[in-house]
Amino acid sequence: MDALRGANVQTFAPRRANDSYFDCGSINISLLAERKPFASDTDTFIMRLEKPIKVLVGICRFGLAALFLFTAGAKLWILQKFLGNVAELLSSSNINYERWQWPVTIAVIAAEVLAAILLIVPRTIRWGAVLSALLLIGFSAFALYYVYVLHGEPLECGCFGNIIGSQLGVKTALRNLGLLIPVIIVFIGAPRIRAGASPPSGTPS
Repeated sequence: MDALRGANVQTFAPRRANDSYFDCGSINISLLAERKPFASDTDTFIMRLEKPIKVLVGICRFGLAALFLFTAGAKLWILQKFLGNVAELLSSSNINYERWQWPVTIAVIAAEVLAAILLIVPRTIRWGAVLSALLLIGFSAFALYYVYVLHGEPLECGCFGNIIGSQLGVKTALRNLGLLIPVIIVFIGAPRIRAGASPPSGTPS
């Protein structure tokens, strides 16, 4: 009986805390060793995508900024003609064009310049994308409203000055709505641009 008791004590004696610690540690190390190749492949794949995404966002961002600066400059180049177009559009909408043609003209040009500046500055990229979307949707909505609701006569909008002819209508609306694609790309990818522009932690900005 004494021998059996001794055997039972030896057989069912609990492991020491240090033994269980090293056993668990070896299991964790083996699991990490098994997961490491998968995690490494995933990180490598993400890192490979990071650069093309930043390049795409940068192209869309600066492309939109250049577009808005170009259209604003084109309007200033033919300011009197663009002012007359605005007056005609306001008159067709039963709005006092003599009072509002200058404020509307200045507001449109200023909004385009502001959108370009916001897109260029890294901290305000998303605000620039939002303003760009509002401008494009607003221009498209008014073009469709002018043609299908007011039944207005064909009118050069003067968006690109005398360089590119563009009449208000479906084509103008579709062109502006198509530009929403790069706007969405910029809005989604803006955090990556800001992360790359911000200094690393622990370094003076």
